[in-house]
Amino acid sequence: MNSLNLGSEILYLTKKDCIQTEITNLEVIQYVEEALRIHGKKELDMPAKIGIHPLEDSFMHAMPAYIPEQTACGMKWASGFPDNRKKYGLPQISALVILNDHQSGLPVAIMDGTWITTVRTAAVTAVGVKCLGNKNSETFGMIGCGELGKKHIELIQLVLPNLKEVYIFDRNHEAMNQLITEIQPKINATIKKASSLEELVKSSSIITSATVITATPQPQIRDEWIMKGHTLFLCDLHTLYEHQTINRGDKYFVDSLEQNNLFYQYGYYPDGLPAINGELGEVVAGLKVGRQNQDELIINNNIGMAVEDIVLGKRVFERALAHHIGQKLPL
Repeated sequence: MNSLNLGSEILYLTKKDCIQTEITNLEVIQYVEEALRIHGKKELDMPAKIGIHPLEDSFMHAMPAYIPEQTACGMKWASGFPDNRKKYGLPQISALVILNDHQSGLPVAIMDGTWITTVRTAAVTAVGVKCLGNKNSETFGMIGCGELGKKHIELIQLVLPNLKEVYIFDRNHEAMNQLITEIQPKINATIKKASSLEELVKSSSIITSATVITATPQPQIRDEWIMKGHTLFLCDLHTLYEHQTINRGDKYFVDSLEQNNLFYQYGYYPDGLPAINGELGEVVAGLKVGRQNQDELIINNNIGMAVEDIVLGKRVFERALAHHIGQKLPL
């Protein structure tokens, strides 16, 4: 175990430590695409994530995975509490990633999982855009302007070479201003504040929503605004969309059939799940067909999978060890 005494110490990595490994956005997309391919071919051990819900519209999820090809083994313990910012001035999403040695089961690392969750989620959308979006799209819409929204825009520009305009919307106007201040210098496309969800939807060919996940949908995007050729990426389940929109998509993909079926049992889809064409990883692996023409309305519902966290977490761990980043703690 490269400079780590197995069984007597672990490596502890803060969020700053994870970022300090200097894994690039392109590398994150590469690692996540590989994780999705592995999942599509079912070359892993990953049960559906289970959860508890201490408060209404909150969640705490246990997400284990073992990926033999990469000898990556561990679990993410993640939570989402929408009122955190208002109550405590803290982000709604938090997480820890625990990595284990795949041969002994002993823990080798505990690291911040919040940064990993943010970048891998945006990377899943970026990979989805490559498989399901119209390749020549010049417009992208981002609903939700927190850290996840910022990272989405950074990564989307890497997979949309013709991108010219990014439309953003958030009920918190200051969040929109902060996003523009921070992200506009990093991309060539022009970021524009939409005055409403309607303006964003009608101005964007590819749309991602990363808002609060509510126990039941609270539709705010009218079906009549959604046109042929739209590609919709959902990081917040069916929260914002009307059921008729979800139901009339030409193709509806999920990241994990097993997890979405479990979420259906939890009650997150009171109107039911539509016919599912397959998993995103199956498209990445070439087992299912993605977009076939420019007029298809395609919906991709990604609720997050442990394979993405553990594959990326393993890369962070390896680079941190190699560059002497983080703190070794005794067991």
